[in-house]
Amino acid sequence: MTEVLEAVLNAWWQAILLTAIVWIILRDLPRVSAATRLAIWQVTLAVVLLLPALQLIPMTRETPRSGPLPPQAKILPLPELTSPIQQPPVIEVSDVKIFEVLGSLAMLLALLQLLRLAIGYWAVRRLKRKSQPSSILLPRILTRDAQIRITDHIGMPMAIGFLHPAILLPRRLVESLSPEELDQVILHESAHLERNDDWVALFERFIRAIFFFQPAVYWIGRQIDREREMATDDWVVAQSGQTKPYAEALARVAEFGSTGSAPILATGVGRRKEIFNRMEALLDSTRSKIPYVSGPLVLAASLLLVFLVIQSAPFSHLLGFSEYESRSVVQNGSFRREFKHRGEIHFNPNEDDIESMGPGAKLVIVRTEGWKSHSIEIESGPDNKIERRYFSGGIAQPYSTDARRLLNRELPQWLKDSDVNLPERLARWVQADGIEGAIRKIRTSLNNGIKRRYIEELIASNKLDVSQFRAVLRIAEEIGSDGDKRRLFESIRDQALILGLDPALLDLINSIHSDGDREHLLKGLLPEVSDATLPGLFRAVDKIQSDGAKTAILLQAAKEIRQPLPAAFFNTADSIHSSGDKRRILTTLLNQKQLAPETIAGISRLAERMPDNGDQAAILRELKLR
Repeated sequence: MTEVLEAVLNAWWQAILLTAIVWIILRDLPRVSAATRLAIWQVTLAVVLLLPALQLIPMTRETPRSGPLPPQAKILPLPELTSPIQQPPVIEVSDVKIFEVLGSLAMLLALLQLLRLAIGYWAVRRLKRKSQPSSILLPRILTRDAQIRITDHIGMPMAIGFLHPAILLPRRLVESLSPEELDQVILHESAHLERNDDWVALFERFIRAIFFFQPAVYWIGRQIDREREMATDDWVVAQSGQTKPYAEALARVAEFGSTGSAPILATGVGRRKEIFNRMEALLDSTRSKIPYVSGPLVLAASLLLVFLVIQSAPFSHLLGFSEYESRSVVQNGSFRREFKHRGEIHFNPNEDDIESMGPGAKLVIVRTEGWKSHSIEIESGPDNKIERRYFSGGIAQPYSTDARRLLNRELPQWLKDSDVNLPERLARWVQADGIEGAIRKIRTSLNNGIKRRYIEELIASNKLDVSQFRAVLRIAEEIGSDGDKRRLFESIRDQALILGLDPALLDLINSIHSDGDREHLLKGLLPEVSDATLPGLFRAVDKIQSDGAKTAILLQAAKEIRQPLPAAFFNTADSIHSSGDKRRILTTLLNQKQLAPETIAGISRLAERMPDNGDQAAILRELKLR
C-alpha cells in the first residue's frame, strides 16, 4: 500500500514537470503542424499515465566480484538478492492513514466523474433522438456511415458518434449561412468523424475522469482539444484548398451561433473565443498547416520523453543508469536516516566500521534531525584504497571524531535491519546481553521480514523459557506483514504448544488481517489446542469477517472436536448470516453418534434463532428424532 501511494505522489509532481517541459518546447515552434503537436501531446499523456506503474517495476542486478574474498571478511552482498530491488521514490509515505482516507475520497470523486461521463453519453443520444433528418448531402470524402440532422436544441454545429454517428446542425444556423458557408461547416464536422475523433475523445475523457486529481492530465487534455480542432481546420483547408472562405465561414458561425455548453462527448466547431483564436492561426502565414503527422518529429519527441523519464531519480535504475544499487530510508517526523550503497563492502567483526571495499564500491549514510544534516561518504578509490568524506549541513568537514562516532552509531543500525551475517550477529547479541537483551534488540528492527528471521533463528539456536517465548510472540504480533506472521507462526507453533502457549498463539492469529490466513492457521491449530483454550479459539473464529471461513472452521470442529462443545462454538455459529451455513454446521453435529447434553442444548438454542423457518424446522425435526 505504501509503495503504491509513494508511486502516485511521485508521479504527480513528475507528470507536472514533464508536461511543463513539453509545453515550453512546443510553445514557440510554429513550424510544427497541429496534427504533429496533437500526436506529441497524446504520447505525453500516455507517458504520464505510465509514470506510477514505472515506479513500481522491480529491478534486480548483481555486481560481478573482482576476485576471491579473504576468509575473515564480512561480506555485504547486494541487499535482498532473493527478491527484487526497488528504486525508492523521492517522496516517502510514513503514515498511510490520511492517504487511505484521501484515496477513498478520490475513488468516490472518480465515480462521480464517470457518472458525469455516462450522463454525457445519454445526452448525445437524446440530442440524436430529438433531431430531424435533413436532405443536406454529406461530403464524398466521409467514408463513415453518418447522417446530417437538424435540431433546435443546440447552439453550435457538432459531430456526435459513436456506432451511429451524426452531424447535428442548429436550425437557426442553417437558415443564416449561405450554401457555401454551410458546406465548409459540414466539412469540418465530417473531418472529425473521418479522423475518428469521437472515439479518441471518448477514451481521453475516460482517462480524465479516472485521473481527475492529476493537473497534468487535465492540462494535456485541454491542449489535445485545442490541437485537435486546429488539426481539423488544417484538414478542411487541405481538402478545399481555400483558407479565407473557410475562415469567413467560421466567423459567420461565431456570429450567428448561440453560446451554451455542448455535451461532454460531442466534437464541434467550438466556442466563440476558441473560433477567433483558430481564425488567427489559419491566417498566420508562419504556421505549418500540413494536415498530417510528422513521424520523425513524433519519434524524436517520444525518445526525448523516455530520456527525461529514465533520468529522473526513481527511474534511473531502470536502464542501469543508477549510481546506487540499493537505498533505504527511515523517517519519523523531522528525523530521517538514509543509506545508499553499491558494490562489495567488507565489515569488521563488530559491524561498526568498514575493513575493505571492492572496486567501485560506495556507501553513503545521511542522518537528518530537523534542519541539521550530517552525512558520510565512503568510497573505494585508486588501488581499492578507502576514501572517507564527512559533511555537516552540506559543507565538507575533516573526517573527525564526530564522523567516526556517526559511522559507529548508524552502521550497526543499518546492518541490523538486513540479513547480512544475521546468525553471527544474533549470537553476539545473546552472548553480550543474554536472550532477553537479544529480544529487546529484535523488537527495534524495522524490517518485517528480517524481524521474522531473527525470531526464527533465536528459537532455533537457543532454548527459550515460557516468559521469553511469550515475549517473542508479542514481538511477532507487531510485525506488519501478514505473510511474515503466517510463516513465523507455522515455524514456531509446535514449540509454543509444548510450552502451553496456546492463548499467545491465538493472539498472534488475531493480529493477522487476512481472513484466508486466519482460517488456514485456525484450522491447523484446532486439533492441537487444549480444552481450556477452545473457547478462545472459537472467539478468534468469531472475529473473522468471512462467513465462508467461519463455516469451514466450525464444520471441521463439528467433526473433530471432542464433546461437549463450548458455548463459544454456538455463539460463533450464531454470528453467521447464512441460514443454510448454520444448518450445515448443525447437521454435521447431529450426524455424530454421541452428543453431550450441553451440545444438544446448544443446537436447540441456535436452531430456534435461525431466520429461515424451513432450515429451523429441519434441524428441530432431526433433533427430535435423536
